[in-house]
Amino acid sequence: MIYSEEQRFNQKWVRFILWSITILCIIISALVIIQGKANYIVGLLPSIFSIMLLILFSKIKLEIMINENMLEYKFKPFLHRIITRDKIKRVSVVDYDPISEYGGWGIRYGKKGWAYTVKGVHGIKIITSLGKTILIGTSKPLEVSEFLQKYYSGVFNNNEITKA
Repeated sequence: MIYSEEQRFNQKWVRFILWSITILCIIISALVIIQGKANYIVGLLPSIFSIMLLILFSKIKLEIMINENMLEYKFKPFLHRIITRDKIKRVSVVDYDPISEYGGWGIRYGKKGWAYTVKGVHGIKIITSLGKTILIGTSKPLEVSEFLQKYYSGVFNNNEITKA
């Protein structure tokens, strides 16, 4: 049996901010070039940067795959990790505050350890055998909780979602 999930930065507010930045940078580039304040290459730099940022955010995704032997997570295109079951000391499904605990979404390091999140306030909290704490965001907390309870019963820490 396998649990899998995929998440993207596809929230409306994220897209609004990215498109607003892109449009603003295109306007700035046009004004700089028209007014002759810089050559075309220098003038186009803000537009190129913002378009690259837009493309990057369209490619970023968090993939989670869990089976009875391992937990795998990919924060594409940056990271791919596998934690084998024997390296998991404890695992639970938690509610967390992305802003106060980790400073937002994405690949973050906070007072509670590493977090790999894209959206929402639910996560899979893993404590490894070395004592490292990792939080992986999930948009299906009840589904992953049921899976972990069934296949990770020896290390699964809760029967319902708890506060991190």
